[in-house]
Amino acid sequence: MLLTSMALVGTVTYEVSLGSKEIVQRGEYVSIQMAGAHVNGEAGQPALPWIGIKLLLPVGTKATEIKVERQGAERLRLDKTLSPIQEQYPISMAETPELTTPDPTIYKTNAVFPQTPHTGVYTQYLSGHPIFFSAVCPFDYNPVTGELLSYSTVRVTVETATDKDSPVQYGLLKEDIHTRDRLIRSVDNPQDVPRYTLPSQGYDYIIIYDSAKYAQWLPLKTLYDTRGYNVLMKPIQDIYAQYTGASNPVKIRNFLIAMYANNAIRYVLLAGDTEVIPYRGLYATVGNYTNASIPADIYYASLDGNWNSNGNTYWGELGEADLVPEFAIGRVSYNDDTEIANFLAKLTNY
Repeated sequence: MLLTSMALVGTVTYEVSLGSKEIVQRGEYVSIQMAGAHVNGEAGQPALPWIGIKLLLPVGTKATEIKVERQGAERLRLDKTLSPIQEQYPISMAETPELTTPDPTIYKTNAVFPQTPHTGVYTQYLSGHPIFFSAVCPFDYNPVTGELLSYSTVRVTVETATDKDSPVQYGLLKEDIHTRDRLIRSVDNPQDVPRYTLPSQGYDYIIIYDSAKYAQWLPLKTLYDTRGYNVLMKPIQDIYAQYTGASNPVKIRNFLIAMYANNAIRYVLLAGDTEVIPYRGLYATVGNYTNASIPADIYYASLDGNWNSNGNTYWGELGEADLVPEFAIGRVSYNDDTEIANFLAKLTNY
């Protein structure tokens, strides 16, 4: 059961009855499994299930506060310790890592975990429409007593306020049928999606390519033209010459921002490897592993903000990344014209 209510500026509420859970014996530990939930937290913390929430907010607003009310508590006594979250490692790691043991600062404290049943307030934007992201925990666990409280209902109230930095002011708001369909598939309160009826207008497919390969990529444009798409081919050299930016990836993204503001872009193809069209290296850290330059093209498709609000050398740090892309993006790498032709043949005959 799902109930929501929405006001222009004020509150958005969301209520969901949770599904069944299963407590599984795993050696010296027990684990909790729940459909639609995922484990969230730091290594060594109790591995409790959390439920992700995605709520559409009124256009021009952002989330400022979250209140979580949990009801229908069932009191259980676990006969074994709840398993701890395991440290994450790269798949390429050669040696087998040791299992992460329970964090004593939590497991030896006679108190309920988690102290806060939500992960905070986070607003992202899809085509100018604000979406609130968070996760809530339908459990309370005391590792000393072994007591587990399992709640059957979680009610979330999100406070909203006017967003002075809304993407609306940058021309990124889309109010067409395609945007409506994407929102309905993306949020937990689809009944609150506006009833847009206008069709998309302008270019909806962009191919960025090396100008020396125009003849090789032209059949792709022709193919999608016949399928009803409005396709633009744009040489990477023209983008560098016509758009400003501190680096070539910034110039490419500024081009796509300008095109998206005046067209209903749905797909972008980067036709070339990184020596033809550069990637933006993004920062990420998982456990003790850090990588400051993960090759990623989502930087080109997610157009809110600049991915580097503090102006350092790390792009996409926590709170900087826009993880809701405005359009689908893909890349085709090739070594020679034969590989381009083979790709087009497979695509055409698929």
